[in-house]
Amino acid sequence: MLMAAFMQFFITYSLAMMAFWILEISTIVFIVYSFEYFLGGQMFPIDIMPPAIYAVMKWLPFYYELFAPIAIFLGRLQGAALVQALAIQTGWLLLTWAWANFMWETRPRPLPGRRRISKIISVVGNPAAFQALKPPAIERDVL
Repeated sequence: MLMAAFMQFFITYSLAMMAFWILEISTIVFIVYSFEYFLGGQMFPIDIMPPAIYAVMKWLPFYYELFAPIAIFLGRLQGAALVQALAIQTGWLLLTWAWANFMWETRPRPLPGRRRISKIISVVGNPAAFQALKPPAIERDVL
């Protein structure tokens, strides 16, 4: 269950990191979540599929996000099938972690001149520093 949660996190994190390069990622998110919904066993049990399709679906990461942990919990995966499922799930976990790490390392970096913006933000969040920026009061001659 923990590996499935981390896989979902790394996939979602990678999708979120795509926003650095693509302005509109909602379509990509929708497509990935649709695959997860249909191929992960949320719409219907995967084991009712024909054997050829079931064999392909067992190698996709979506199978190990929901269906495999439930099958393990229900006792449907035992012995060699359990070991194989955990090995494949570990492989997908490492792959999704590596992809999320790659997305983080290749993100666009801020330019050196952008530090001034953080100084402005720190002044806005600090009332004492904001008072220091106010112009001095103008004294008027009173008649």
